[in-house]
Amino acid sequence: MSHEHKKYFGGWILTLIIVLLFAGVVAGICIAGTSGGPDEDESFVIGVLLPLTGDNSSCGQELKRGIEIAVERLADEGRPVHVVYRDTGSDVSAGMRALLELNEEYNSDEDNRRMPVVIGPANASIAEKTGTMAELLGINMISLATTEAMNQYTRYNFKFVPSEKTLAKGVLMMAEQADPGDDEILQILVVYNPDSSGVSLADAVKSEAAELFEKREIAYEVIEYPLSYSMLKTAVEIQKYFYQSATEDEYLELLTLGEESEYSTDVVSPDFIYVVAPDSEYYLYVYLMIISSTPEVQSSVWAGSEQILSGTDIEYFAETDTLTLVPQRATNSWYKTQYETMFETAMPSYTESVYGYDALMVVAEVIQAYGTDAAAISEGLKRVRYIGMTGLVDFNEDGSRTSGYSLYHMDENTHEWTALNWSEYADLVTEIQAKKPVSLDTLKNYLEKNLLS
Repeated sequence: MSHEHKKYFGGWILTLIIVLLFAGVVAGICIAGTSGGPDEDESFVIGVLLPLTGDNSSCGQELKRGIEIAVERLADEGRPVHVVYRDTGSDVSAGMRALLELNEEYNSDEDNRRMPVVIGPANASIAEKTGTMAELLGINMISLATTEAMNQYTRYNFKFVPSEKTLAKGVLMMAEQADPGDDEILQILVVYNPDSSGVSLADAVKSEAAELFEKREIAYEVIEYPLSYSMLKTAVEIQKYFYQSATEDEYLELLTLGEESEYSTDVVSPDFIYVVAPDSEYYLYVYLMIISSTPEVQSSVWAGSEQILSGTDIEYFAETDTLTLVPQRATNSWYKTQYETMFETAMPSYTESVYGYDALMVVAEVIQAYGTDAAAISEGLKRVRYIGMTGLVDFNEDGSRTSGYSLYHMDENTHEWTALNWSEYADLVTEIQAKKPVSLDTLKNYLEKNLLS
Protein backbone atom coordinates (compact mmCIF):
# COMPACT_ATOMS: atom_id res chain seq x y z
CA MET A 1 0.00 0.00 0.00
CA SER A 2 1.33 3.48 -0.84
CA HIS A 3 2.53 5.84 1.89
CA GLU A 4 2.70 9.60 2.04
CA HIS A 5 5.38 11.21 -0.07
CA LYS A 6 7.16 12.73 2.92
CA LYS A 7 7.78 9.30 4.50
CA TYR A 8 9.95 8.24 1.59
CA PHE A 9 12.07 11.32 1.64
CA GLY A 10 12.67 10.98 5.36
CA GLY A 11 13.53 14.66 5.59
CA TRP A 12 16.08 16.82 3.87
CA ILE A 13 18.89 15.47 6.08
CA LEU A 14 18.65 11.94 4.62
CA THR A 15 18.65 13.35 1.10
CA LEU A 16 21.69 15.46 1.88
CA ILE A 17 23.55 12.43 3.25
CA ILE A 18 22.96 10.47 0.03
CA VAL A 19 24.13 13.36 -2.13
CA LEU A 20 27.28 13.81 -0.05
CA LEU A 21 28.05 10.09 -0.19
CA PHE A 22 28.03 9.95 -3.97
CA ALA A 23 28.65 13.47 -5.27
CA GLY A 24 32.41 13.00 -5.08
CA VAL A 25 32.42 10.01 -7.42
CA VAL A 26 29.73 10.98 -9.93
CA ALA A 27 32.02 13.21 -11.94
CA GLY A 28 34.62 10.47 -12.40
CA ILE A 29 32.34 7.67 -13.61
CA CYS A 30 33.13 6.11 -16.97
CA ILE A 31 29.90 5.42 -18.84
CA ALA A 32 29.70 3.18 -21.91
CA GLY A 33 26.91 3.01 -24.46
CA THR A 34 25.28 6.31 -23.54
CA SER A 35 23.36 8.51 -25.94
CA GLY A 36 23.92 12.21 -26.50
CA GLY A 37 22.14 14.89 -24.52
CA PRO A 38 18.60 15.94 -25.47
CA ASP A 39 17.84 18.82 -27.81
CA GLU A 40 16.58 21.99 -26.20
CA ASP A 41 13.01 21.48 -27.38
CA GLU A 42 12.65 18.07 -25.74
CA SER A 43 10.57 18.40 -22.60
CA PHE A 44 11.52 15.08 -20.97
CA VAL A 45 13.85 12.08 -21.24
CA ILE A 46 13.62 8.46 -20.14
CA GLY A 47 16.70 7.10 -18.41
CA VAL A 48 17.84 3.51 -18.95
CA LEU A 49 20.23 1.62 -16.66
CA LEU A 50 21.56 -1.61 -18.20
CA PRO A 51 24.66 -3.85 -18.02
CA LEU A 52 26.05 -2.93 -21.45
CA THR A 53 29.52 -4.22 -20.54
CA GLY A 54 30.80 -6.94 -18.24
CA ASP A 55 29.47 -10.35 -17.27
CA ASN A 56 25.81 -9.64 -17.99
CA SER A 57 26.32 -7.55 -21.13
CA SER A 58 24.59 -10.07 -23.44
CA CYS A 59 21.38 -9.64 -21.43
CA GLY A 60 21.83 -5.87 -21.31
CA GLN A 61 22.40 -5.58 -25.05
CA GLU A 62 19.28 -7.67 -25.76
CA LEU A 63 17.18 -5.47 -23.49
CA LYS A 64 18.61 -2.41 -25.27
CA ARG A 65 17.56 -3.86 -28.62
CA GLY A 66 14.00 -4.22 -27.38
CA ILE A 67 13.98 -0.60 -26.21
CA GLU A 68 15.33 0.53 -29.59
CA ILE A 69 12.53 -1.35 -31.38
CA ALA A 70 10.01 0.46 -29.16
CA VAL A 71 11.67 3.84 -29.84
CA GLU A 72 11.37 3.19 -33.58
CA ARG A 73 7.72 2.18 -33.31
CA LEU A 74 6.78 5.17 -31.17
CA ALA A 75 8.47 7.50 -33.66
CA ASP A 76 6.50 5.92 -36.52
CA GLU A 77 3.31 6.48 -34.51
CA GLY A 78 4.13 10.16 -33.99
CA ARG A 79 4.99 9.69 -30.30
CA PRO A 80 8.77 10.23 -30.24
CA VAL A 81 10.63 9.64 -26.96
CA HIS A 82 14.21 10.46 -26.06
CA VAL A 83 16.08 7.69 -24.24
CA VAL A 84 19.39 8.14 -22.41
CA TYR A 85 21.44 5.00 -21.64
CA ARG A 86 23.87 4.48 -18.80
CA ASP A 87 25.98 1.37 -18.26
CA THR A 88 25.81 -0.28 -14.84
CA GLY A 89 27.99 -3.28 -15.65
CA SER A 90 27.48 -5.77 -12.82
CA ASP A 91 28.62 -3.30 -10.17
CA VAL A 92 26.26 -1.93 -7.53
CA SER A 93 28.24 1.28 -6.96
CA ALA A 94 28.38 1.94 -10.73
CA GLY A 95 24.60 1.60 -10.91
CA MET A 96 24.08 4.00 -8.03
CA ARG A 97 26.49 6.55 -9.49
CA ALA A 98 24.79 6.29 -12.89
CA LEU A 99 21.38 7.06 -11.38
CA LEU A 100 22.79 10.03 -9.47
CA GLU A 101 24.47 11.33 -12.61
CA LEU A 102 21.22 11.16 -14.58
CA ASN A 103 19.32 12.87 -11.77
CA GLU A 104 21.90 15.65 -11.56
CA GLU A 105 21.87 16.20 -15.32
CA TYR A 106 18.12 16.20 -15.88
CA ASN A 107 16.41 16.88 -12.53
CA SER A 108 18.62 19.48 -10.84
CA ASP A 109 16.09 22.23 -11.62
CA GLU A 110 13.19 21.49 -9.23
CA ASP A 111 10.85 23.54 -11.42
CA ASN A 112 11.78 21.55 -14.54
CA ARG A 113 12.43 17.93 -13.63
CA ARG A 114 12.92 16.40 -17.06
CA MET A 115 13.56 12.72 -16.19
CA PRO A 116 10.46 11.33 -14.42
CA VAL A 117 11.17 7.66 -15.07
CA VAL A 118 14.08 5.21 -15.40
CA ILE A 119 13.93 1.74 -16.99
CA GLY A 120 16.26 -0.79 -15.34
CA PRO A 121 18.49 -1.99 -13.79
CA ALA A 122 18.62 -5.65 -14.86
CA ASN A 123 20.56 -6.91 -11.82
CA ALA A 124 18.76 -7.68 -8.54
CA SER A 125 21.49 -6.32 -6.26
CA ILE A 126 21.77 -3.09 -8.25
CA ALA A 127 17.98 -2.78 -8.44
CA GLU A 128 17.67 -3.04 -4.67
CA LYS A 129 20.08 -0.17 -4.03
CA THR A 130 19.01 2.10 -6.88
CA GLY A 131 15.38 1.40 -6.04
CA THR A 132 15.95 2.91 -2.59
CA MET A 133 17.55 5.95 -4.19
CA ALA A 134 14.78 6.33 -6.77
CA GLU A 135 12.22 6.38 -3.98
CA LEU A 136 14.12 9.16 -2.23
CA LEU A 137 14.71 11.13 -5.42
CA GLY A 138 11.12 10.87 -6.61
CA ILE A 139 11.92 9.02 -9.85
CA ASN A 140 9.79 6.15 -11.13
CA MET A 141 11.95 3.05 -11.58
CA ILE A 142 10.77 0.25 -13.86
CA SER A 143 13.12 -2.48 -12.69
CA LEU A 144 14.01 -5.29 -15.10
CA ALA A 145 15.14 -7.44 -12.17
CA THR A 146 13.23 -8.45 -9.08
CA THR A 147 13.99 -8.79 -5.41
CA GLU A 148 11.56 -9.12 -2.52
CA ALA A 149 13.61 -6.52 -0.61
CA MET A 150 12.17 -3.85 -2.93
CA ASN A 151 8.60 -4.47 -1.77
CA GLN A 152 8.92 -1.90 1.02
CA TYR A 153 9.24 0.87 -1.59
CA THR A 154 5.87 1.20 -3.27
CA ARG A 155 5.50 4.82 -4.40
CA TYR A 156 8.00 4.93 -7.26
CA ASN A 157 9.29 1.34 -7.65
CA PHE A 158 7.77 -1.10 -10.14
CA LYS A 159 9.10 -4.62 -10.77
CA PHE A 160 8.58 -5.40 -14.44
CA VAL A 161 9.89 -8.97 -14.22
CA PRO A 162 7.62 -11.31 -12.22
CA SER A 163 8.87 -11.97 -8.70
CA GLU A 164 10.36 -15.17 -7.31
CA LYS A 165 7.06 -15.74 -5.54
CA THR A 166 5.14 -15.58 -8.81
CA LEU A 167 7.59 -17.90 -10.57
CA ALA A 168 7.57 -20.33 -7.65
CA LYS A 169 3.79 -20.66 -7.89
CA GLY A 170 4.13 -21.59 -11.56
CA VAL A 171 6.83 -24.17 -10.81
CA LEU A 172 4.60 -25.79 -8.21
CA MET A 173 1.72 -25.89 -10.70
CA MET A 174 4.05 -28.00 -12.86
CA ALA A 175 5.17 -30.18 -9.96
CA GLU A 176 1.61 -30.88 -8.89
CA GLN A 177 0.97 -32.79 -12.14
CA ALA A 178 3.62 -35.41 -11.29
CA ASP A 179 2.50 -38.78 -9.93
CA PRO A 180 3.85 -39.17 -6.36
CA GLY A 181 3.97 -42.97 -6.69
CA ASP A 182 3.25 -45.61 -4.09
CA ASP A 183 4.43 -43.53 -1.12
CA GLU A 184 1.88 -40.84 -2.09
CA ILE A 185 4.36 -38.12 -1.16
CA LEU A 186 5.09 -35.59 -3.89
CA GLN A 187 8.87 -35.23 -3.74
CA ILE A 188 10.34 -32.08 -5.31
CA LEU A 189 14.08 -31.62 -5.73
CA VAL A 190 15.26 -28.02 -6.24
CA VAL A 191 18.84 -27.78 -7.54
CA TYR A 192 20.42 -24.33 -7.56
CA ASN A 193 23.67 -22.45 -7.80
CA PRO A 194 24.03 -20.98 -4.27
CA ASP A 195 24.23 -17.33 -5.37
CA SER A 196 21.65 -14.71 -4.38
CA SER A 197 19.33 -15.47 -7.32
CA GLY A 198 19.47 -19.25 -6.85
CA VAL A 199 18.93 -19.12 -3.09
CA SER A 200 16.09 -16.62 -3.44
CA LEU A 201 14.10 -18.71 -5.95
CA ALA A 202 14.78 -21.97 -4.08
CA ASP A 203 13.50 -20.40 -0.86
CA ALA A 204 10.44 -19.09 -2.69
CA VAL A 205 9.59 -22.59 -3.98
CA LYS A 206 9.86 -23.98 -0.46
CA SER A 207 7.72 -21.29 1.18
CA GLU A 208 5.07 -21.32 -1.55
CA ALA A 209 4.87 -25.13 -1.38
CA ALA A 210 4.02 -24.91 2.30
CA GLU A 211 1.18 -22.53 1.55
CA LEU A 212 -0.16 -24.27 -1.56
CA PHE A 213 0.13 -27.98 -0.75
CA GLU A 214 -0.80 -27.77 2.91
CA LYS A 215 -3.93 -25.86 1.98
CA ARG A 216 -4.84 -28.61 -0.50
CA GLU A 217 -3.82 -31.37 1.92
CA ILE A 218 -1.22 -32.77 -0.50
CA ALA A 219 1.63 -34.70 1.12
CA TYR A 220 4.89 -33.29 -0.19
CA GLU A 221 8.58 -32.84 0.47
CA VAL A 222 10.86 -30.13 -0.95
CA ILE A 223 14.57 -30.99 -0.93
CA GLU A 224 16.99 -28.12 -1.52
CA TYR A 225 20.17 -29.24 -3.28
CA PRO A 226 22.90 -26.56 -3.74
CA LEU A 227 25.44 -27.27 -6.47
CA SER A 228 28.02 -24.56 -7.05
CA TYR A 229 28.83 -23.76 -10.65
CA SER A 230 32.55 -23.84 -9.92
CA MET A 231 32.29 -27.34 -8.41
CA LEU A 232 30.40 -28.58 -11.44
CA LYS A 233 32.95 -27.15 -13.88
CA THR A 234 35.81 -28.68 -11.88
CA ALA A 235 34.11 -32.07 -12.01
CA VAL A 236 33.70 -31.86 -15.77
CA GLU A 237 37.38 -30.97 -16.20
CA ILE A 238 38.29 -34.05 -14.14
CA GLN A 239 36.03 -36.14 -16.35
CA LYS A 240 37.71 -34.83 -19.48
CA TYR A 241 41.17 -35.67 -18.14
CA PHE A 242 40.49 -39.17 -16.85
CA TYR A 243 37.68 -40.34 -19.09
CA GLN A 244 39.68 -42.31 -21.65
CA SER A 245 41.50 -44.50 -19.11
CA ALA A 246 38.91 -44.76 -16.33
CA THR A 247 37.16 -48.02 -15.51
CA GLU A 248 33.39 -48.01 -15.23
CA ASP A 249 33.55 -47.75 -11.42
CA GLU A 250 36.13 -44.95 -11.58
CA TYR A 251 34.07 -43.16 -14.18
CA LEU A 252 30.93 -43.33 -12.04
CA GLU A 253 32.85 -42.06 -9.00
CA LEU A 254 34.24 -39.15 -10.98
CA LEU A 255 30.81 -38.18 -12.23
CA THR A 256 29.37 -38.13 -8.73
CA LEU A 257 32.40 -36.47 -7.07
CA GLY A 258 32.68 -39.56 -4.87
CA GLU A 259 30.30 -40.84 -2.20
CA GLU A 260 31.68 -38.50 0.45
CA SER A 261 30.93 -35.35 -1.52
CA GLU A 262 29.04 -32.66 0.37
CA TYR A 263 26.71 -32.61 -2.60
CA SER A 264 25.67 -36.24 -2.28
CA THR A 265 21.93 -36.67 -2.05
CA ASP A 266 19.75 -39.27 -0.38
CA VAL A 267 17.00 -38.65 -2.92
CA VAL A 268 16.38 -41.90 -4.77
CA SER A 269 13.90 -40.81 -7.39
CA PRO A 270 12.14 -37.47 -6.86
CA ASP A 271 8.92 -36.96 -8.77
CA PHE A 272 9.85 -33.48 -9.99
CA ILE A 273 13.28 -31.86 -10.41
CA TYR A 274 13.56 -28.11 -10.86
CA VAL A 275 16.98 -26.68 -11.77
CA VAL A 276 17.46 -22.99 -11.04
CA ALA A 277 20.03 -22.59 -13.79
CA PRO A 278 21.93 -19.40 -14.64
CA ASP A 279 22.39 -20.86 -18.15
CA SER A 280 21.90 -24.07 -20.14
CA GLU A 281 25.45 -25.31 -19.47
CA TYR A 282 24.73 -25.46 -15.74
CA TYR A 283 21.58 -27.46 -16.42
CA LEU A 284 23.58 -29.86 -18.59
CA TYR A 285 26.18 -30.43 -15.86
CA VAL A 286 23.54 -30.92 -13.19
CA TYR A 287 21.82 -33.54 -15.29
CA LEU A 288 25.05 -35.50 -15.74
CA MET A 289 25.94 -35.32 -12.06
CA ILE A 290 22.58 -36.38 -10.70
CA ILE A 291 21.51 -38.94 -13.25
CA SER A 292 24.84 -40.78 -13.09
CA SER A 293 24.52 -41.27 -9.34
CA THR A 294 20.78 -41.96 -9.43
CA PRO A 295 19.75 -43.28 -12.87
CA GLU A 296 16.16 -43.65 -11.70
CA VAL A 297 15.67 -39.90 -12.07
CA GLN A 298 15.35 -40.40 -15.83
CA SER A 299 11.68 -41.01 -15.03
CA SER A 300 11.44 -37.80 -13.00
CA VAL A 301 9.94 -34.69 -14.55
CA TRP A 302 12.87 -32.35 -15.29
CA ALA A 303 12.38 -28.58 -15.61
CA GLY A 304 14.78 -25.65 -15.72
CA SER A 305 14.45 -21.92 -15.17
CA GLU A 306 13.92 -19.80 -18.27
CA GLN A 307 17.66 -19.08 -18.70
CA ILE A 308 18.12 -22.54 -20.26
CA LEU A 309 16.16 -21.35 -23.28
CA SER A 310 19.00 -19.11 -24.41
CA GLY A 311 21.63 -21.87 -24.79
CA THR A 312 22.34 -24.31 -27.59
CA ASP A 313 23.97 -27.15 -25.64
CA ILE A 314 20.63 -28.15 -24.10
CA GLU A 315 19.49 -29.48 -27.49
CA TYR A 316 21.60 -32.60 -26.94
CA PHE A 317 19.31 -33.55 -24.10
CA ALA A 318 16.01 -33.52 -25.97
CA GLU A 319 15.63 -37.19 -25.01
CA THR A 320 15.21 -36.14 -21.37
CA ASP A 321 12.02 -34.19 -22.14
CA THR A 322 13.40 -30.99 -20.70
CA LEU A 323 10.72 -28.46 -19.78
CA THR A 324 10.71 -24.84 -18.73
CA LEU A 325 8.15 -22.35 -17.54
CA VAL A 326 8.46 -18.65 -18.30
CA PRO A 327 6.31 -15.60 -17.71
CA GLN A 328 3.67 -15.43 -20.40
CA ARG A 329 4.92 -14.65 -23.91
CA ALA A 330 3.10 -13.59 -27.04
CA THR A 331 3.87 -14.70 -30.58
CA ASN A 332 4.20 -11.73 -32.91
CA SER A 333 5.61 -11.97 -36.42
CA TRP A 334 5.89 -8.17 -36.65
CA TYR A 335 8.31 -8.06 -33.73
CA LYS A 336 10.50 -10.81 -35.17
CA THR A 337 10.62 -9.07 -38.56
CA GLN A 338 11.44 -5.73 -36.94
CA TYR A 339 14.18 -7.26 -34.81
CA GLU A 340 15.87 -8.98 -37.75
CA THR A 341 15.54 -5.94 -40.01
CA MET A 342 16.97 -3.47 -37.50
CA PHE A 343 19.84 -5.61 -36.24
CA GLU A 344 20.53 -7.71 -39.36
CA THR A 345 20.62 -10.97 -37.44
CA ALA A 346 18.21 -13.80 -36.66
CA MET A 347 16.16 -13.26 -33.52
CA PRO A 348 16.97 -15.92 -30.88
CA SER A 349 14.20 -18.35 -29.94
CA TYR A 350 14.48 -16.83 -26.47
CA THR A 351 15.26 -13.14 -26.19
CA GLU A 352 15.23 -10.78 -23.19
CA SER A 353 14.60 -7.93 -25.63
CA VAL A 354 10.83 -8.30 -25.25
CA TYR A 355 11.08 -7.06 -21.65
CA GLY A 356 12.85 -3.90 -22.79
CA TYR A 357 10.32 -3.38 -25.56
CA ASP A 358 7.28 -3.78 -23.32
CA ALA A 359 8.77 -1.63 -20.54
CA LEU A 360 9.19 1.39 -22.83
CA MET A 361 5.82 0.87 -24.53
CA VAL A 362 4.08 0.80 -21.14
CA VAL A 363 5.87 4.00 -20.05
CA ALA A 364 4.86 5.69 -23.32
CA GLU A 365 1.21 4.68 -22.83
CA VAL A 366 1.17 6.05 -19.29
CA ILE A 367 2.87 9.33 -20.26
CA GLN A 368 0.39 9.84 -23.08
CA ALA A 369 -2.52 9.40 -20.64
CA TYR A 370 -1.12 11.03 -17.48
CA GLY A 371 1.60 13.45 -18.59
CA THR A 372 5.25 13.64 -17.56
CA ASP A 373 4.95 14.51 -13.87
CA ALA A 374 6.61 11.75 -11.79
CA ALA A 375 3.74 11.46 -9.28
CA ALA A 376 1.17 11.28 -12.09
CA ILE A 377 3.21 8.58 -13.87
CA SER A 378 3.33 6.60 -10.63
CA GLU A 379 -0.45 6.68 -10.37
CA GLY A 380 -0.77 5.73 -14.03
CA LEU A 381 1.52 2.72 -13.64
CA LYS A 382 -0.61 1.50 -10.75
CA ARG A 383 -3.66 1.54 -13.00
CA VAL A 384 -2.19 0.35 -16.29
CA ARG A 385 -3.29 -2.85 -18.02
CA TYR A 386 -1.28 -3.38 -21.18
CA ILE A 387 -1.05 -6.45 -23.40
CA GLY A 388 2.44 -6.71 -24.84
CA MET A 389 5.07 -9.15 -26.02
CA THR A 390 5.41 -10.48 -22.47
CA GLY A 391 1.68 -10.85 -21.94
CA LEU A 392 -0.42 -8.75 -19.58
CA VAL A 393 1.41 -5.92 -17.82
CA ASP A 394 -0.36 -5.21 -14.56
CA PHE A 395 1.13 -4.18 -11.20
CA ASN A 396 -0.26 -5.09 -7.77
CA GLU A 397 -0.29 -2.91 -4.66
CA ASP A 398 3.42 -3.39 -3.88
CA GLY A 399 4.53 -2.63 -7.44
CA SER A 400 5.11 -6.27 -8.39
CA ARG A 401 3.93 -7.47 -11.76
CA THR A 402 1.28 -10.14 -11.96
CA SER A 403 1.79 -12.70 -14.70
CA GLY A 404 0.48 -15.77 -16.45
CA TYR A 405 2.77 -18.53 -17.65
CA SER A 406 4.00 -20.13 -20.84
CA LEU A 407 5.20 -23.74 -20.84
CA TYR A 408 7.92 -24.90 -23.25
CA HIS A 409 9.20 -28.38 -24.09
CA MET A 410 12.30 -29.40 -26.04
CA ASP A 411 11.02 -31.31 -29.06
CA GLU A 412 13.02 -34.53 -29.41
CA ASN A 413 12.78 -34.50 -33.22
CA THR A 414 13.41 -30.85 -34.13
CA HIS A 415 15.49 -29.93 -31.04
CA GLU A 416 13.48 -26.73 -30.81
CA TRP A 417 11.41 -25.34 -27.98
CA THR A 418 7.68 -25.73 -28.52
CA ALA A 419 4.86 -24.23 -26.47
CA LEU A 420 2.53 -26.53 -24.52
CA ASN A 421 -0.86 -25.97 -22.99
CA TRP A 422 -1.54 -27.41 -19.55
CA SER A 423 -3.51 -30.42 -20.82
CA GLU A 424 -0.67 -31.35 -23.19
CA TYR A 425 1.74 -30.99 -20.29
CA ALA A 426 -0.31 -33.38 -18.13
CA ASP A 427 -0.19 -36.03 -20.89
CA LEU A 428 3.56 -35.51 -21.33
CA VAL A 429 4.17 -35.97 -17.59
CA THR A 430 2.45 -39.36 -17.75
CA GLU A 431 4.71 -40.39 -20.64
CA ILE A 432 7.86 -39.17 -18.87
CA GLN A 433 7.15 -41.02 -15.64
CA ALA A 434 6.56 -44.26 -17.55
CA LYS A 435 10.04 -44.23 -19.09
CA LYS A 436 12.75 -46.70 -18.16
CA PRO A 437 15.87 -45.40 -16.35
CA VAL A 438 18.70 -44.28 -18.58
CA SER A 439 21.69 -46.60 -18.88
CA LEU A 440 25.28 -45.77 -17.96
CA ASP A 441 26.26 -46.35 -21.58
CA THR A 442 23.81 -43.64 -22.63
CA LEU A 443 25.40 -41.24 -20.16
CA LYS A 444 28.85 -42.06 -21.48
CA ASN A 445 27.67 -41.36 -25.01
CA TYR A 446 26.26 -37.98 -23.94
CA LEU A 447 29.49 -37.06 -22.24
CA GLU A 448 31.70 -38.21 -25.09
CA LYS A 449 29.62 -36.44 -27.72
CA ASN A 450 28.99 -33.15 -25.97
CA LEU A 451 31.71 -32.47 -23.40
CA LEU A 452 34.84 -34.29 -24.46
CA SER A 453 35.16 -33.29 -28.10
